[in-house]
Amino acid sequence: GRMGGYGGSGIVVVRYLKSSNTAKATGGAISFYNGKTVHVFTTSGTFTVSSGPVDCEFFIVAGGGGGGYDAAGGGGAGGVVHHPGLTVANGPYTVTVGGGGAQGSSAQAPRGANGSPSAFGPITSTGGGAGGANQTSPSDEKDGAPGGSGGGAKSTTAGTGNTPPASPSQGFPGGDDPTGGSH
Repeated sequence: GRMGGYGGSGIVVVRYLKSSNTAKATGGAISFYNGKTVHVFTTSGTFTVSSGPVDCEFFIVAGGGGGGYDAAGGGGAGGVVHHPGLTVANGPYTVTVGGGGAQGSSAQAPRGANGSPSAFGPITSTGGGAGGANQTSPSDEKDGAPGGSGGGAKSTTAGTGNTPPASPSQGFPGGDDPTGGSH
């Protein structure tokens, strides 16, 4: 069999209408596109508004879940939160970019790990669910874990892809493995 891979890292994107060629805030990689100022965070940092208040749009993507061990299910995608309009006052705001979950590493730790959450202040997206493993014991390791998107199942017997726990939903359920075939 083959081991699953690590989950992908999250990202946080903040954008607002451009009023000049000067950003109203600092933090992340700043660019100007289609009449908007865009701040892209690929690592955790601080978004500091200096010319507020600013009406912002946010895309917050959490880290993806890691795949399972030994011909296993894939990890679920990190949850996605799109907030189309939030007025942000002057000041610093913590931005957290979630890392991807580790792959399942052995027969003793077969299921991958969930991805880490990403956040802009209190607005949080849920990490992706870990992928299930080609295991029959412990039996729950064959099922995908819950997450922003649930991890996929894999087992030599039937397994279940798990559903996202967040409300409203930030992703989709992982795939089932009702026959023991690969997904």
